[in-house]
Amino acid sequence: MKIIELNTPVSGTWHRDSELLSINGKLPDLELVIEKDSDSSIWNIRFTDSTAYKVTSEGFSTTGFLEFLPVKGVFFEVIESPWIAELSNGSGSGELTGSRHFVYCCYDEVVEIIAKDFRYTSQ
Repeated sequence: MKIIELNTPVSGTWHRDSELLSINGKLPDLELVIEKDSDSSIWNIRFTDSTAYKVTSEGFSTTGFLEFLPVKGVFFEVIESPWIAELSNGSGSGELTGSRHFVYCCYDEVVEIIAKDFRYTSQ
């Protein structure tokens, strides 16, 4: 497993730099609406072909592999994800081909999404 920071305009400077305003849609099309505290910008991050997501309270975000997230940054991808490996053991594992494990850290939550890709727009 390897965790890399995604260097995009929706990334912040540290884990609590962004506020999660809402999670919109339902699987397979999810959207996070976030506000970056560092510059007060609001972003929509749309995840395509999502198969799973979970939200963890920031207070519990130092358990499991999450404890290995880099201190700097907000938006990450987990390469060779244990979550994707776990889901791949199920009957719908063929749907996971090409899926990626994204982690977005917010002030009060950590959001993890298994999806094929993402795109973002500013408000």
